[in-house]
Amino acid sequence: TEESYVESLDVLVSVFEQPTQKYLHELANKSAQHIENSVPLPPNIPPPLVASELLNQHNKIFGNISLILKFNEVFLSMLRDASTPIAEVFKKNSDFFKMYSDYCRKFEVALSQIKSWKEGPWMSGFIRACELQPACE
Repeated sequence: TEESYVESLDVLVSVFEQPTQKYLHELANKSAQHIENSVPLPPNIPPPLVASELLNQHNKIFGNISLILKFNEVFLSMLRDASTPIAEVFKKNSDFFKMYSDYCRKFEVALSQIKSWKEGPWMSGFIRACELQPACE
């Protein structure tokens, strides 16, 4: 159902996308601070170029998923409104469905990138911690 889809999108955004973005920004800041202070990087902090690339990869993985969630929340509320025929709801929102084309086009690349993160030194532990959250059960 649209309702369960919105719930799943919310988990994806709140448990994975937003925390990952925050974590990567923290890594990038720590990396930059170590370099600015001429302090050697500990093994759990990537060099600045790697931290920057991880942020770019985050955008490749998650793309416009937050916008898709927001659209689907509005779309669901419109579907629940009994005064509007369902066909009219789809017609009014047809342009918004176009945002899925970008998401679908990049899906395989995103899956490949996630696999790489799970196997790599910088993100594997973080991803596992996200996966173990109760919302993912």
